[in-house]
Amino acid sequence: MFSASLFLNKTIMTTPFNFILWLVAICGSCCFAYTSQAQSVYNARFNNPIANCIDNTFCSTLQLKAAEGEADFAIGSFTLFFSFDSTVINHPVTYTAINFDNFNACNDFGGASYYGPAYTANQGYFNLTVNMYIPNQGCPLITTTDWIDVGEVCFSIITYGGGCNLNFLNHLTLINLNANLPEHIQGDLFSLDMPVLCLGDTDSDGLSDDEELSLGTSLENADTDSDGLSDFEELEWTTNPLLADTDSDGLSDGQEALVFFTNPLLVDTDSDGLVDGAEVFNYGTNPLLADSDSDGLTDEVELNLGSNPNDADTDDDGLVDGLEVVNGDAIDTDNDGVLDYLDIDDDNDGLPTLVEDVNANGNYTDDDWDVDGLPDYLDSDLSPLGLWDQTEAVPSVKIGPNPVANYLWVTFLQPIVANNCTFSMYNTKGQLMVQQVLLTNNTSKVPVFSLPDGVYVVSIKGVGFSTQQKVLKY
Repeated sequence: MFSASLFLNKTIMTTPFNFILWLVAICGSCCFAYTSQAQSVYNARFNNPIANCIDNTFCSTLQLKAAEGEADFAIGSFTLFFSFDSTVINHPVTYTAINFDNFNACNDFGGASYYGPAYTANQGYFNLTVNMYIPNQGCPLITTTDWIDVGEVCFSIITYGGGCNLNFLNHLTLINLNANLPEHIQGDLFSLDMPVLCLGDTDSDGLSDDEELSLGTSLENADTDSDGLSDFEELEWTTNPLLADTDSDGLSDGQEALVFFTNPLLVDTDSDGLVDGAEVFNYGTNPLLADSDSDGLTDEVELNLGSNPNDADTDDDGLVDGLEVVNGDAIDTDNDGVLDYLDIDDDNDGLPTLVEDVNANGNYTDDDWDVDGLPDYLDSDLSPLGLWDQTEAVPSVKIGPNPVANYLWVTFLQPIVANNCTFSMYNTKGQLMVQQVLLTNNTSKVPVFSLPDGVYVVSIKGVGFSTQQKVLKY
């Protein structure tokens, strides 16, 4: 009976420090007279190297094959011995027999043990000893056609990226015949040195497992931070795959990139002073537009002023909010306590600002009936300068109702020198539409029901005085 155990253990103590995996087979005594296979030449290799980054293991299969041109052969007790780089792969180490195990697949005797595999592992060394209990029963046969799996050895990964450096040691690799004597002859013992990398993509997110390990992302979850962007997409966007909201603006990276199209790296994409999340969820403004309603005021300014950042004309008076704010400051033209951008009658003349675009060109600033430099929508007094006779008291005249549908009533509230005066009513083109004489000591009724709807100017003139007033006919 051949015994290799003491020889191999003694050899390890004197071997230079490197990483060795060895498989030792001790020949057993012959129990059955079975036809033994002839001595042959064998090759050995490491195959199917796999780095599993989830389990943090690196595994490889030990394989045997008959050298080209050599006879098929059976194996008795055997030893395979190889080194590995313990700074890259190391303990804990496991071994799983595939063939030549305790209950070999070609057992014809109802469960009798052919082989007794055992292994030991030192720092940088691995010793697998397989003792054949029933000589002459070696199976399966080793042929020149196929590589036969002996077993799989797995290591814990210590350092990713380094080489595994698996090398058989020929003076410690011993394989006996199925009759246990003599030894088969060594052929090629192939080494394996490859970087231990997780090149697979377990979660199919576009990043290799090795890349995910370096990033700290999940190997099993394509979207580690559950923000709607895969880990790979986060690298494309340069967002943080470990943070659902990279810029902490209240929108997840996925919402910013795929739904609202904001910048997931900027808290305030449109630089209007409002964070993107607040624009979407609190104010309903557009996080891509600094001025959501295009009224000339930024969303933040409108919120600070109290106007509606989603309505260009908050008070619906025909003027956008930006025209009713001066240098960012709210104004109250008629001092009625209602700011212009919230006031439907900015000059408090009884006419809604909406109708004071007399020429109907959409520009309220170019309507100046009394040519005093003040637009009509801000001018409650349409009396032209210089028409008053300063020697006489300015009469108080009440004209109403305003707006008017059918009749205007004109009442003089204080006496005047003249006994009568002329009432004239002009349209926005300056055309005279109504004219009649008024009694200055009484109330006069002026019919206007036949006039088209619109803005008119009433002019009352007497000796030494004149006054005008805007009136809305509806």
